[in-house]
Amino acid sequence: MIAALMKSAAMTIAAAALAPLATTAMFDSTASLSPLGPPRVEVTTFNIRYSSAQDGENNWANRREQVLALIARGDFVGLQEALPDQVRAAQELPSRGVISRTREADPARGEACSIVYDSQRWLEDPAEQGTFWLSETPAVAGSKSWESSLPRICTWSRFTEKSTGAGVYIFNTHFDHKSSQAREHAAQLLAARVRDRKRAEPAIVLGDLNCAPESAAVRELIKQASLTDAGSSLASSGTFNGWKPAAQEADTGREYIDGPRIDFVLVTAGVQVINAEIDLSRNEGRWPSDHCPVRASLVLSESCVVAP
Repeated sequence: MIAALMKSAAMTIAAAALAPLATTAMFDSTASLSPLGPPRVEVTTFNIRYSSAQDGENNWANRREQVLALIARGDFVGLQEALPDQVRAAQELPSRGVISRTREADPARGEACSIVYDSQRWLEDPAEQGTFWLSETPAVAGSKSWESSLPRICTWSRFTEKSTGAGVYIFNTHFDHKSSQAREHAAQLLAARVRDRKRAEPAIVLGDLNCAPESAAVRELIKQASLTDAGSSLASSGTFNGWKPAAQEADTGREYIDGPRIDFVLVTAGVQVINAEIDLSRNEGRWPSDHCPVRASLVLSESCVVAP
């Protein structure tokens, strides 16, 4: 019902081309190149705006079904600003698993960077997952450093595809919105964790980094972890809408967000970017959040598939 109501205004720009997949439907994440070939996956990063915000007509109660419809699709969705009631709503979705830990010392309080995934297709690896704090003491719950305004975290997990055994790491994070020093140190810490993953399997970093692609934090994260920005071709639109109407190009009528792109999908070597989009869909003119979801269709490397 919600999907039927939502007006599709998604701006899609091809980030790369893969000729054998040219006839595959966009974001058909269930398709593989061969029965045991490298999997094609759909990932999304989405700051859903915390449910306790006093946003008037944009309050959580008016957006809940829109958000749930968006996170019910695809393979992996990295949520930011998810409060416990929002996490519970995600956990109630059919065929969706959720890995989540709040950023506060008390795990029952505060925002989380939850990973929502397709539990019919993927298995989480309980031996390789967790949450670390973006601070000088990453294992200390609720810790913060470097003039960070709030505790900041990264939640991560390794997953394996049930049908092929293909493995992939997902990292989901939310950098500080005030301190550039905190963002730069967070980038260094996150890059080290991506580099130091146990297995030579691809990794995908999802997150609201609260800074633009040209910022020092984003540049250092990409450089130090040898990442590729899946949305590099989306520079003509921002991702933070702030509840304001989309801008429109006078000559083409194309909609875009006037502002920086601060929400990212970043991938390691061995992940091919097929396409990416900033989802500008609304329901009767209402945004699902003050951030637009960023979605990418990817193909994992052949090396991540386990031979039968």
